[in-house]
Amino acid sequence: MAELTDSYLQATELSHSFGPTEILRDINFQLEKGKVVSVVGPSGGGKTTLLHLCAGLLDVEKGSVNNTFNSFAFTFQDPRLLPWQTALDNIAFGLKAQGMGKQQRKQLAIDIALQFGLEHNDLSKFPKDLSGGMRQRVSFARALVIKPELLFLDEPFSALDIGLKQELQQILIQYVCQQNTAILFITHDLMEAVKLSDQILLLATDPGRIVYTFIIDTPIEQRSDQFIYNETVKLLAHPVIIETFELSVSL
Repeated sequence: MAELTDSYLQATELSHSFGPTEILRDINFQLEKGKVVSVVGPSGGGKTTLLHLCAGLLDVEKGSVNNTFNSFAFTFQDPRLLPWQTALDNIAFGLKAQGMGKQQRKQLAIDIALQFGLEHNDLSKFPKDLSGGMRQRVSFARALVIKPELLFLDEPFSALDIGLKQELQQILIQYVCQQNTAILFITHDLMEAVKLSDQILLLATDPGRIVYTFIIDTPIEQRSDQFIYNETVKLLAHPVIIETFELSVSL
């Protein structure tokens, strides 16, 4: 592995089991400041378990996870908003936990909510009164308003329509470039991985293990739709992708 910067996440010989069932075996990778690493692979390969271990949501049983980032946030496929709080209060929740004053956290929450396409009249609504897309906007705003050095993403775009998915991805790209945020990202979508990642880890199943690492050198903000399409086609034609996903199509 390359020499690490001051801020990094590193998994070393990481394995995990639930009872007698081995979920992950000998996972090794590193994520540095300002980089995006995605994990792709078939369902049941342990991708979410890996993310939870790296985020400290599960105890590490074997191997190690070393996280030197000062702050991190998590965005799930399900927005997981507090139903008794308004959209604004949900966004400001992390700032309140940090002890920030009411007026300051309110203004910061409003500012980032507008960046994520929410309207002023949406902010007084409760989650039950928001559409699924609006709830996911609130979820992203809540995660990013604290300006985390590291962001964990567990398939946050998978339930969104294509237009909203592209919009939120673009906002995320701009944010990463401006804030130099590191991201560990779980996805089933190879095109999404190509669009957002500097490094793609391919996780095979039974048990989950990294069988290949793809590097994308073109800066994220310079990737055109044509570039993303061409790179995705190359990935789909790669023998290890065909084997891992058990693809039967001819490209």
